[in-house]
Amino acid sequence: MVSSKHTMPCLPSRVLCRWEAHLWVKELGRQVYLGGYENEEHAAEAYDVAALKCKGPRVRTNFPLSRWVSVIWQHLCLVS
Repeated sequence: MVSSKHTMPCLPSRVLCRWEAHLWVKELGRQVYLGGYENEEHAAEAYDVAALKCKGPRVRTNFPLSRWVSVIWQHLCLVS
């Protein structure tokens, strides 16, 4: 298995040489495909943004929450 420096990076797609991001959505009972990325960090970022929007700021992310303050703020403004 390919190792990753990110905690939830996604899966490397060996056929297309890219990183795929997926998010488990409990309400749907399945994984949601977030896209394929050439760069592992971009896949990890896609996961973080989707996880924060779907599950809120208490979700475990790959990067510190300080990196995503604007995303969290925008989401809170849209929800309220």
